[in-house]
Amino acid sequence: MRLCDKSFHPAYLKLAEGVLHRLIAPIATCSRLDRGKSTNDLWKLSACIDELSRGNYSSLLAHCDTIVRNSIAHGRITYMQKQVVYFDKNGKHRELNDTAVVDMVDGLVDTCNGCALALKLFYRQHLGGKIDIPRQVMLEELQADTETPWWHIEGCLVSELAGKPQLIIYSRPMSRDYFKVQYMCIYSAILAEYFAPGFDRYMVSLRSPIAWPGWAALDGLKLSEIRMRGGPKSMEEYKGVLENDLVFYKPNISLPKLLCKIETYAMSFRLHVPLAINERRKNLGLISLKARRAEIHRNAWGAVVNGSVVVDIEHQKDPQGAVRKARRRIIKSARALARRNAKWTNLAKYLPLGYARIAVFQSDRRHRKLYGLSSDLICTVQIRHISRIKAPDIAGSTIEIVWPYRIAWNKAWLERQPT
Repeated sequence: MRLCDKSFHPAYLKLAEGVLHRLIAPIATCSRLDRGKSTNDLWKLSACIDELSRGNYSSLLAHCDTIVRNSIAHGRITYMQKQVVYFDKNGKHRELNDTAVVDMVDGLVDTCNGCALALKLFYRQHLGGKIDIPRQVMLEELQADTETPWWHIEGCLVSELAGKPQLIIYSRPMSRDYFKVQYMCIYSAILAEYFAPGFDRYMVSLRSPIAWPGWAALDGLKLSEIRMRGGPKSMEEYKGVLENDLVFYKPNISLPKLLCKIETYAMSFRLHVPLAINERRKNLGLISLKARRAEIHRNAWGAVVNGSVVVDIEHQKDPQGAVRKARRRIIKSARALARRNAKWTNLAKYLPLGYARIAVFQSDRRHRKLYGLSSDLICTVQIRHISRIKAPDIAGSTIEIVWPYRIAWNKAWLERQPT
């Protein structure tokens, strides 16, 4: 109850008034204009809610409860033993338990994130048009399109140099290969001019823990000219866009070209081998899985692991058989995550596995959602080498023994499967 009062209620009010209102206001405005009505009162959240509640976008309001919002803002709240009762100024009330309050806030966060993503996609589809796109959106697109293990853009800053507009791009290179950094400077400036045109100069600031501070400056007018011609036919067309044909970047420890190539191949190997393994598993009909939560502690001579794993069974013809076949991988993935998360002083991470019980879910959720008998729970996979450890199975579950694994299938999930 204290957590609801201190954290969730203020967050819910800010999300509703400061985020959701801004995101649904354009939709409500278009709806009013289509009906030939005035838009003067849409500065109020209640007016936007009333407008959307009668149309095709009413699903956006599924987690926006006006009684709860009004109660937090200017009503009163009564805390019972396990329930929270909300009263608005008109005397209406809503009663929710603490779990429902948390779910309501989580749902509103997801709705706001979905609306923001839809708005970004809309902006992305109208690049180069007459729509004024917020620079922060463009920065996030630039960061996403240039992100590599050796290159990260931390931010951008609009400035002036000799009375001409300049965009400073703050980057963090993590490579001692000069030519790799040089390529990323040019590539980042090309994308920056595409996402944020109109600058005479694009300066890339290089700050890295493995190199001295450096920089590179590119001619924005030349970049714009090449883009307006329909793009380059080859990278040779960008010759001369760099001022003085120089990227000032000096690693504090220089490596021979051979070692730089070996570093590139090693990094490529680390990136592509997991993808190839996943593709191979997919061709073999194996499901992909991801450990989302895992804890480890010691009991007698062995390690005890508890956790949650999410599996992708959407396109499986036999979901139950696919999960059964992946039982060993489910245990191993949770154990590996638990070992990574454990401190080096935790003796359990060095001991052999004595007991593990892993909950398997079919949908990825927040950590606090990956508990209990939710509708997404498929089963629990248990392996027990320490005989004195005993734990109850899922209530009403169907038990299957595939030695040494014990699988308890969730009854609610089994009932939803086609016969």
